[in-house]
Amino acid sequence: MGCGSTNEKSNIHDKDWLTTKEPNITPANSSKIKGKLGNKPIENYNESAMNLKKYFRDQVCPTNYLELFNDEVFPPNSDSLYAKKEGEFIDKDENRSKLLIFNPAIEDADVEWLRLSQIFLDNYVLFEDKIEHIDIIQGKLGNGYLLTAFASMAEHPELLVEIFKQHQITKNGCYEIAMKINGEWQIVIIDDFIPCDKKTKKPLFAKPHGSEAWVMLLEKAWAKANGGYLNICNGTCIEVLQALTPFIQEQYLPMYYWGEDFIWDKIKSSVKNGYIIGTNTVGNTGVTEVGLLSAHAYTIINVKEGEVNGENIRLLRIRNTAGTQTYTGSWSDNSKDWTNDAITVFKRDSVKDANDGCFWIEFNDYFQRFILLDICLVQKTTCSKSLKPTEETKDKSHVYNLRLESKATVNIQVFKRQYRFKRSIPDSSLLLINLILLKKGNIQNYIPFTFIKSSSELWCNPTISMELEPGDYLIYVHADYTYHTFDKPRKWVLDVSSSSFFDLQYIDIDPNFILLKEIIYYYNYEHSPGISLY
Repeated sequence: MGCGSTNEKSNIHDKDWLTTKEPNITPANSSKIKGKLGNKPIENYNESAMNLKKYFRDQVCPTNYLELFNDEVFPPNSDSLYAKKEGEFIDKDENRSKLLIFNPAIEDADVEWLRLSQIFLDNYVLFEDKIEHIDIIQGKLGNGYLLTAFASMAEHPELLVEIFKQHQITKNGCYEIAMKINGEWQIVIIDDFIPCDKKTKKPLFAKPHGSEAWVMLLEKAWAKANGGYLNICNGTCIEVLQALTPFIQEQYLPMYYWGEDFIWDKIKSSVKNGYIIGTNTVGNTGVTEVGLLSAHAYTIINVKEGEVNGENIRLLRIRNTAGTQTYTGSWSDNSKDWTNDAITVFKRDSVKDANDGCFWIEFNDYFQRFILLDICLVQKTTCSKSLKPTEETKDKSHVYNLRLESKATVNIQVFKRQYRFKRSIPDSSLLLINLILLKKGNIQNYIPFTFIKSSSELWCNPTISMELEPGDYLIYVHADYTYHTFDKPRKWVLDVSSSSFFDLQYIDIDPNFILLKEIIYYYNYEHSPGISLY
């Protein structure tokens, strides 16, 4: 989760500023963990978390490893349960409060916070030999999106173990989990107190099938970053994957805006590339009548296309992490559509397919009943770095240098602050951020910059994702606060990830848009020689 950068600023127009180079911090381990956690000791898979120095809310990690840790920032009480501070709800947004789904039967008097050793009676581990989606059981909390994201990451086990700084049960009950909060990697510290049913002594919320503790601890870390368990009801997979992985995400909402053919091709290519694919149903009775959950998060795990009786059939394999309710529409497990010919064409194993929480659905039916598509572009090898501006961002443009040693797939994204981690702001930022990528040119040929690509977003995070050749690049970021009518001018975070090592340096601000004028000039020169904007 890191690559080298320098705190020293260079002058934008200094020809020698590209000569400085620092070694990269060790990136995430690129080895895939298939089935079991590999032949290496599990400690080899937490290099990313080990390198982080920034702690959430600047909390200090305890140094006494023998004394049980009690987290004063997120204590085992009703404030942490109901997302309150001194008895008052943290989130004052009425619209968000109305959407929260919290079981009214859960009363504080019925909750008992127990340590892991009290829940498992000391017979438990952090990770077992396998990390699978079936390890996760949803509890009395409307956070299916969160557990669906966990289950999706379980398809790539190294993504989960990488974010845990500890891979064994600790003596003091303190755990450190890496999380990208508003685009900046930080360590979230938690103790091992879990809210349980006072009568049964069982966890009220997420729980494992066996004796693994990682599911409960990761849910608690997400709750702490969100201000409380109540605040983690409702959401989308992409919010979680943005915070727990170094990868770029794509979201298509509503899907019908892009059309059936585009969405089908996007899903098909994403399955082929091994990306994580989340999806949500629409919120109406049209989904419940065929056994789907309304406004619920699912995972797409496979796609198949074939000809049956002269008709081209497109099928999606979808998994329901919650494990409740089974799809009963066309091409479901017990559907008459599964003739012998269809079973042969799609190579369906009827025994394996039955009662596994997964189902097949014809694409047209899927397109009518699902509204959201989230895609996490998982890469085999990733090195990433996040940098915050050192100065106020209002009315200022910031310039960075990116150096690539070899050809790589590079993802550049500017993160705005999210309401999840700052409950005083609205859902949508209404902050226009402009992101420009330039290739450093040849000064001798009088072309100092070559325009590569740009991205501007008012609602979302601007993103540039593409394959780049070795060399030096400029990243130009400018935030326009015209529509930003709340809060003080917010600081954004520049996040860069790459399939190979890179060096990222902050250069300077662009006073009076001098560099931007040059960019526009040379862009026009390349496309219409002789035309100047001056």
